Amino acid sequence: MRPSKFRASIAWTPAGTVGKVIETFYFTLKDLNDPHPPFSIREIVIPWLQEGNEPDRETGLTDCKGKEIYEGDIVVNDSLAGGFIGHIVWDTACLLIAFNDDSSVFTALDEDFSCLEVKGNIHENPELLETKIEGAKDGNDQDDDLR
Repeated sequence: MRPSKFRASIAWTPAGTVGKVIETFYFTLKDLNDPHPPFSIREIVIPWLQEGNEPDRETGLTDCKGKEIYEGDIVVNDSLAGGFIGHIVWDTACLLIAFNDDSSVFTALDEDFSCLEVKGNIHENPELLETKIEGAKDGNDQDDDLR
């Protein structure tokens, strides 16, 4: 069994700079338990987790371009009739997509994930969820900014 991977988009201020930057860190539980972790884990990720923040979990699946899919990823599917845009969430027992037109509507993803394409994530690119694709699930026919 391979180790679970996590992703954290963290705003922090690097030494010698002014202002915060958002940086994405990838890590495993082994990284967190390492007695001599790298600087990024020791000084940025662990304190961020201790503040009560939760990282995105890897799903173990890949999109149509071979990119790993994480919780919080914004995905597009234009291969199905009407297509859709939404973001990946974990429910207690399964992986779901929250659609951009109504975040209270979820659909279980027991289908082939190869039809999905990761376009960003809700932490670094939340504006992508406001984008409509032509003929999308909500029925709006607006310009397609994501294809």
